[in-house]
Amino acid sequence: MLYTYIDMIDRYGSAYQIGRAVDSGDVYKVASGLYSDARHPDPNVVVCARYPKAVLTMDSAFYLHGLTDVIPELVHVATPRNSTRIRSTQVRQYFMEQRLMDVGVSHRQIEGSDLRVFSKERMLVELLRSSGTLAFDYYKELIGSYRKIADELDMREVEDCVALYKRADTLFEMMQREVL
Repeated sequence: MLYTYIDMIDRYGSAYQIGRAVDSGDVYKVASGLYSDARHPDPNVVVCARYPKAVLTMDSAFYLHGLTDVIPELVHVATPRNSTRIRSTQVRQYFMEQRLMDVGVSHRQIEGSDLRVFSKERMLVELLRSSGTLAFDYYKELIGSYRKIADELDMREVEDCVALYKRADTLFEMMQREVL
């Protein structure tokens, strides 16, 4: 589980005591102001704790939803267009308009932390939008996974997500042809 500096102050009482706990291996310093019980916490949890407005998307979301077995090398996050660039070599950042950031966001508990992840329905739309940029084998694997769960998807949410984009008709036709 991740803890903030304030949580650690409440737990240990002072910065000196926190330092002693880190030195003794009771807790591990993960990033500036973030501590963990585990030596290597889930990178998705760390990134979401450091950037609370970020939403997990693309490869990270596909993996967390169980649509692929390919473990992403980077943490893929979407942030508002006016956000500061994340300068981490472990993060792939996608800038989006603010109106797109709140649509299709679900929450998932991992290692005691609440993560914001785009829903399966929203990720279907993102998959179709980025079909030309993904590796063909990876794209086909994801489409195959969506075909298997097509009956479980909330089609109203999919239609709402598709309607947000200019190429809504094209995206809807692609979805009809490839998934349904």
